[in-house]
Amino acid sequence: MMTMYDPVFPTVKQVVNSVKRGLSLLKSWRQQRRNLQYLSDIPEHLRDDLGLDGIANAARPTASEMAHKRP
Repeated sequence: MMTMYDPVFPTVKQVVNSVKRGLSLLKSWRQQRRNLQYLSDIPEHLRDDLGLDGIANAARPTASEMAHKRP
């Protein structure tokens, strides 16, 4: 005979904490993308002086991002 068990659901506090964490990660990601965009606007010779090589390539949006970009 097989015994049944009660499923364990997350508490409201756990769900709220997960949503807060997800929103915090999204906010951090958006801030990082914004910072990279600002840094990519700096002329290349100044980025070289500051040692910020590769910033322009990192800030360029991918094709999928461009396809989903709002006007």
